[in-house]
Amino acid sequence: GSGFVWVTGGDDYAAGYGNFYNQTYTWMIEDTVKDAFNMVGIKFHAKNYAMGGTPSGPEISLCMETTFGNDIDILSWDYANSDGDNYDLYRLWGNRAGIHPTIPTLFRLGKDPTCSSIDDDFQRFGLSAIQFDVDYIRSLVPDTSWETVDDLPPEVRYYKCAGQVEGGSVLCKENKWDTEGTTCDLSEYQTKEENRGWKDHKLIGRVIGVFLVDTLLSALADLEETLLEVSTIRNISVSQDKDR
Repeated sequence: GSGFVWVTGGDDYAAGYGNFYNQTYTWMIEDTVKDAFNMVGIKFHAKNYAMGGTPSGPEISLCMETTFGNDIDILSWDYANSDGDNYDLYRLWGNRAGIHPTIPTLFRLGKDPTCSSIDDDFQRFGLSAIQFDVDYIRSLVPDTSWETVDDLPPEVRYYKCAGQVEGGSVLCKENKWDTEGTTCDLSEYQTKEENRGWKDHKLIGRVIGVFLVDTLLSALADLEETLLEVSTIRNISVSQDKDR
């Protein structure tokens, strides 16, 4: 393949409507991990194919190779809003991924017990499936208040007010977007509650990126241990030959 490829499939939120492209969580994932992967000689690519109002199937699922390409290492599913409770679409998505040429790891954003049960089925048949609970990550960010406002970095300041992400007060709503200076009219997308602002995308992208870097480090540690074991076995074999 041409390095390590992350592909995002999803609806309005994943597409990042209302934001610049370089503010989407897919872009943030690549920005977070590319240097770490480059250090071990792996080119990391994150590709965003999300499109508003588009469900995961049947068209997208049945045409994965045409839509996403033949080289995918991680295939992200972020269709919770568009698929709703049509779980057959998620089953189709996973089954099609299972016969994709590279058999990518499935990465699902959201916490849905029915989808988790389907993930268990996928794994029993040999697929790798990861669930990423975005709401849990959001819950870890403290509220912005007069007591905390000066201590919080810009990325999470006015991100959550009165327990509501990108809401709860006028200040949080006013700081949801950072698109000043553009000649494009994004108001159509920025008035929709389901579309997330730049801080949410940056938070999710950074956390997923850290997870990928941590996974890379774990893989390197396992590889080093394996190489040491192979080297030890080879040295023992050489010693035994000499003893004979």
